[in-house]
Amino acid sequence: MESQEPTEDELLALLCHPAESVRRSATRALWELWFAEKGDEGLDVFDRAGELVDRGHYNEAETLLTRLIDRYPEYAEAYNQRAIVRFRQGRYREALLDCEEVVRRKRWHFGAWHGKGLCHKAMKQYSLAVEAFTRSLEVQPYALRRELQECCKLLN
Repeated sequence: MESQEPTEDELLALLCHPAESVRRSATRALWELWFAEKGDEGLDVFDRAGELVDRGHYNEAETLLTRLIDRYPEYAEAYNQRAIVRFRQGRYREALLDCEEVVRRKRWHFGAWHGKGLCHKAMKQYSLAVEAFTRSLEVQPYALRRELQECCKLLN
């Protein structure tokens, strides 16, 4: 009998499971699913972009990811990876726009919601950061809450 891989919805539901090991496995499986949506082509671009970022070649990494987005405009994870590159360069507004594209395509993408929170926090837009971190925690309720707590303190 063949074992069937869990669906994205099933994995998302497991993010609320009381056992940490189950949540961790579901989180890892979701990332793998999101990365692999365009098969080897997408995975190869992500690998090359990661290598470029590791060497500090952010513009080249961004170019690769932008080409992937141009080819597959519905590919949410490509926007998410480009957001990470832009965030690491301090280009928070552009990174935020990419995160918004991700959640437009996958409203449950906890990584993009967290990224939105980080961008708003970096721009000292703490109430918007709190909103974004809260949305991330709605999907992944056991995730780290440190960023949310810091922004709440900064609001007071």
